[in-house]
Amino acid sequence: MRSINSRHAVGCQRLALAVCLLLCSLGCGKREATPPPSSALSKPRPRAANLSVLVVGDGVVAEALGRLRGEWAERAGAELRVEQASLAELLESETLPADVLIYPPSATGALHGRGWLRPVRDSVLDDDDFDYGDLLPAVRPAMVFDGQTVAVPLGLPPLMRLNGTAVKSGATDPTALAHELIARALALLPERRTDALLFDPDSMRPRLTTPVMERALGNLAAELRPPGGTANDLPTWQLGWPALWGEPPEGVPAAESLQRKPQVYDEVTDKWRSTTSRGPVTLLGYRGRVASVSADSRNATSAFRLLGWMASGDAAAQLSSSSDETLFFRRSQIEQANLWPGVSAWPGAAEAAAESLLVERPLLLPRIAGWDEYAAALGEAVLAAAAGDAQPAESLRVAAQRWEAITERLGRQTQAEQYRAHLETEPRRR
Repeated sequence: MRSINSRHAVGCQRLALAVCLLLCSLGCGKREATPPPSSALSKPRPRAANLSVLVVGDGVVAEALGRLRGEWAERAGAELRVEQASLAELLESETLPADVLIYPPSATGALHGRGWLRPVRDSVLDDDDFDYGDLLPAVRPAMVFDGQTVAVPLGLPPLMRLNGTAVKSGATDPTALAHELIARALALLPERRTDALLFDPDSMRPRLTTPVMERALGNLAAELRPPGGTANDLPTWQLGWPALWGEPPEGVPAAESLQRKPQVYDEVTDKWRSTTSRGPVTLLGYRGRVASVSADSRNATSAFRLLGWMASGDAAAQLSSSSDETLFFRRSQIEQANLWPGVSAWPGAAEAAAESLLVERPLLLPRIAGWDEYAAALGEAVLAAAAGDAQPAESLRVAAQRWEAITERLGRQTQAEQYRAHLETEPRRR
């Protein structure tokens, strides 16, 4: 794990104070969060069955879970086998060859559509050791798909920004630019649900050619295009995830949460208006990991016990902090934020992440088939506008046409059903 920079020692004290203030101001009236007891799952229980876990696209998490096999064997009296696969390899399979699956949240729709995810039992969610109330509010929607709780979180980083610019070398990633554009558009909307920001939920028609998206793209393109520059001079990103920024150079300002802009677009009146709501806006789902029990598992009781153990206590902290893809996801973990390499090196990153994850209504990127294709097409529109090849409105029209082609190829009805299921993040009572 990346060592913590000594010049941030004072920052740790400030972090503790900031966390206290955040929890007091945003968590009042809620159950006080305490770290799960160290004796979690040590109570006498029936011997568990031997289990297999398939980790998708994250060798670091797989290695970390492998190191915890001895602890699981001691607690459960059973063996744990850990295997790895890419998402493409998994989707080529006819069955899900594991009891438990760890995967990116973006794959939820594809896996759910195949009937591979077993809904999480109420006994897991209600267990005192799991402590559902300790989960940070912003990560909870990623647990639910089509009104069913199908996963537990292992950490979903929010998109954050630098108070300045970070220069990157090499080609600009269209997908990253698409996510930045979506986050900027989110900051131009009132504080409410934003279901129809990207697609119409009924028809699956793209909603890219809107005043919000056009203004967001115009602002982003202007910032990406250096004075007198060309399309080859686009190495500047303002939004991202600190783990991917590398070590901070001297003099780089602190990381920040993304804040709502002072002017937002009101779709009802079709006008821009001023707002005093300047709280954080949160975009999730571009990175992170969640875990589910396989519908094909013949050891469901033991698998759900493992699921709860992986997402709570010391096991959760060790798994999540091992990877640059994940982040703390519990209130009780915030005071340990510097364990996570994604935030430990950057001043202000831990505080910004905590502020973002305390938001009740984040925007979760679509968990639908082909989302990477949609995002790449939108990112190409950003590049075209930034290079001056097309005006923002025209770039967005081209992207919308490409989105329509993707939807038609994948099946409009199937895509629309999956998108509506993605939006249904309030769990139905069983």
